[in-house]
Amino acid sequence: MSKEVALERIRKMFDAKTSEIRKEYEKEIKELEVKIERKKKERDASLIKAEEQFRKDSFVWFTRVVGQEDYRWLSEWLMKNKEKEIKEAGKKHETKHVNELKEMSAEDYFFYYLNNPEIERRLKKEMEQNKSEEAKRLSFILAKLKLEYYRLNRTRI
Repeated sequence: MSKEVALERIRKMFDAKTSEIRKEYEKEIKELEVKIERKKKERDASLIKAEEQFRKDSFVWFTRVVGQEDYRWLSEWLMKNKEKEIKEAGKKHETKHVNELKEMSAEDYFFYYLNNPEIERRLKKEMEQNKSEEAKRLSFILAKLKLEYYRLNRTRI
């Protein structure tokens, strides 16, 4: 056997071995990617479940803090406000925002509303301008929620 033939044979064996190793690892990587995707889906489903449970628990807590009548009024007021916001966004041709608002449940909109600093500024402005009963009642309900929140934070220390 000549030197070149031997080297060629060794080269082919090396190439075959490296190819086999690559295929083996590519297969393992693909299996891991499938597992990762499955785990991500499980994680997302768990997060959604946890958020839903949190919202249910929160609404029980909100009802206890503000009372059933104020909670019912707040829900109705929020839905009216949501419709008004949808109309305003529609006039401004903000279709993405309109679609987001339409897809929001009452609970989703409530959290959106509570986490929007612009809302508080608008409420203060409305109270200063016309001092409507709705604005006063909403301000009172939100003050109850804030006081309870601060009380809970203080007792956790």
